[in-house]
Amino acid sequence: MEKFNASEVVDNVYRSFDFPPISDSKGKTFYFSFESPQSKHRDAITIWASKLNKYDEGTLYINRKKLEGDLRFRTHYYFESAKLNNSGFGVLIKKNLLQPGRYQIGVYAENREGRAIRFTERYVEIKS
Repeated sequence: MEKFNASEVVDNVYRSFDFPPISDSKGKTFYFSFESPQSKHRDAITIWASKLNKYDEGTLYINRKKLEGDLRFRTHYYFESAKLNNSGFGVLIKKNLLQPGRYQIGVYAENREGRAIRFTERYVEIKS
């Protein structure tokens, strides 16, 4: 269980919840929950959800009641021993996930010591 001070949560920004790798987890179902026992009405953090069911493998429950839709979340996996120097790596993003427009290409990196983002001089144009 991870506890944190809600006053440290930045509005409309994803918050990370880190946990160690779970061995032999392939094919298993996991869940997470949020509780805020001292919160009062209109004095709590917001967890974004959608009425659309975009994540077929998951089920949304609020106050133990099954609802249609999904929470908004994203997952990351950190390679403790990854050696990315000159290794070459790529990221595939489905075209339908991006709105038409011009996007600058950059790299976001994070480790236990800090975070950094570096943009390149390259852009990609998504047309409708």
